[in-house]
Amino acid sequence: MNVPSNFDNTVLSANGTFIAPGTFTITGSGGDPGPFSFQLNVTAPPVLSSPANAAKPTFTRANGATITWTGGASGKLIRLRGDNALDPNFNTGASFECLVDAGAGSFTVPPAILLAMPATPVTIWTFQPYVGLNLPLTGVSAGSVLLRYLTSFFPTLQ
Repeated sequence: MNVPSNFDNTVLSANGTFIAPGTFTITGSGGDPGPFSFQLNVTAPPVLSSPANAAKPTFTRANGATITWTGGASGKLIRLRGDNALDPNFNTGASFECLVDAGAGSFTVPPAILLAMPATPVTIWTFQPYVGLNLPLTGVSAGSVLLRYLTSFFPTLQ
């Protein structure tokens, strides 16, 4: 598998996932930091289980909103983001972002955050697991790869 150097619109698996779990060999011909080759072990990412990504759940702001998922390793992150707007172009509204340990399996967005969000039908929330891997490169102080995807859902806040 070859990935273009600009990484734009790259699909790395034929079954519709961005990158399939497995072991990948990454090589570079040189330049700065010089030639390199290493294996990258990608584990299965967490998968949103509730609400289902096609769902339009209703959350009562005073109760918080519980999001659950399956899979995920402790120490890895999931980004939960919510955007609620007063207009369809998202010119005016509010948003939140929470970074959660993937090993937890669930997270409740606290009522204090949801009460600051407008109760509006113009919403998009995203569930975005991050799989960050440190690269074993020599001759550089740090190297990493960040793999991520997102699942969107469209809740109503009361």
